[in-house]
Amino acid sequence: MSAELRTVMRDGTIYAVANIVSRLAAVILIPVYTYQFTVDEYVFYTVLVAVTELASMLLGMGMAGALSRLYFDHIDNAKRQSLVISTIFTAVIALGIVATVGAFMISPFVSRSVFVASAPQYTFGLAIASVTLVVVFELVMSYFLIRKRPYAVLGLATLKMVTTLAANIVFVVILKMGVMGVLYAMIVSFGITACPYLIHIARTHGMGVDPQITRGAIAFGLPLVPATSANAIMRLVERQLLAAQGGAGAALYGLADRIALLLQMLISAPFARIFLVRRFESLAADQDQEELSRILTLFVGVLGVATLGLAVTGPEILFILAPPTFAPALPLLPWLAVGYMLAALTVNIELGLLYTKRTHFIPIIGISALILSIGLNILLIPLLGPVGAAVSLVVVSLLRLIITIAANTRYGVKEVRASWGAVGLVLTATFALSLLVTNGMLGDLSWTARVLRIIIWFCFVGILFISPVIDKKTKADLRQMIPNRPTGRAG
Repeated sequence: MSAELRTVMRDGTIYAVANIVSRLAAVILIPVYTYQFTVDEYVFYTVLVAVTELASMLLGMGMAGALSRLYFDHIDNAKRQSLVISTIFTAVIALGIVATVGAFMISPFVSRSVFVASAPQYTFGLAIASVTLVVVFELVMSYFLIRKRPYAVLGLATLKMVTTLAANIVFVVILKMGVMGVLYAMIVSFGITACPYLIHIARTHGMGVDPQITRGAIAFGLPLVPATSANAIMRLVERQLLAAQGGAGAALYGLADRIALLLQMLISAPFARIFLVRRFESLAADQDQEELSRILTLFVGVLGVATLGLAVTGPEILFILAPPTFAPALPLLPWLAVGYMLAALTVNIELGLLYTKRTHFIPIIGISALILSIGLNILLIPLLGPVGAAVSLVVVSLLRLIITIAANTRYGVKEVRASWGAVGLVLTATFALSLLVTNGMLGDLSWTARVLRIIIWFCFVGILFISPVIDKKTKADLRQMIPNRPTGRAG
């Protein structure tokens, strides 16, 4: 097996486990929320999720990416690396404190216009306080990633899972505080999780601030804010337009999105964590990128298998996680899942632009995608409801990927790529088969439908492996991962 693939899979496995553990609470809490909340409360919850995502993009200011990028600018200078860490952490904490105080000051005036009419007047302030802690937590995770301490990441993820579940049980289930209980649980969970590690980092690296590093971090991270914020604004606009059409559509779309998000939680995010660091390391060392390109193509294949698997098990997942009133969310799954596939690939291609520090292209692409998304949603949601929002997501995500590839090829690192013919085939087959197994007869809970869905999935996996989509060298690497069977007893 190649050294690159071995490194990515070794560290990626630990990060994948950590990410699964970290996100497990979110999966477990899906049925808690669907059964505890009314439809109107679930709409409030989906809007809250979109608002907090947007706020985290604005508060984070791309600092997690800046930390990873600037840290590797000083590979041979440990003192300078330590100063990068302390500068970025101090800047984020200071910004978070200012934002939280300001949010509480204006909260009585904006809470009900930002969320829903029934939202308490201090909702916005609590939301920004929780987001500040989330941003710090994500920065701590990035710190352990660049320091190559996967078991620390696993420990942090485990602590987050336990505290998140415990806090939600207390505030949502026992105290019956509804959606506001989710906010209180976030504050308690991320506060308990992030603060001890934050103290450790401060003791290790200090709280010093270097003006040059600050300017570099802002110059790197600030152009990313419009692009990442555009993603969150898209989700917020979707939910607001769906809510205006009636609570049921927004609730169905919100649940389908949470289920499709499992792909990002369990596969895309852990892969991106290790792949970003490895890509930057190899580019800084002027190493050949062909091996990483093969790994990226393989990642798309794995993601396609998982996406179809999610669609195949979609009826059962919905049956377990939600009341029967949420069953119409099933046809939305293929659209949202493929949307996350396209987004994951886009993020990995953007690394070429990030490495060359031509980050100004990313917000241009992101804002353009946002404008197109708003237009499509305004046009399609009144006609198709939540399906219109899902169609808009896929169209915008595909165009964004194509434009990002073109920008990276010309202005970034053209070697940051995948085998685009193979990627296109995987995406097309995954999408078509996912639509097939979630609609009509194949989308019900009968045993006939279940068997047919499973057969379709196994056929897809088999054809994917024997076809030229996965090149010979990658197949050979994968075969080496299968333990050798003993040939006989030792004499």
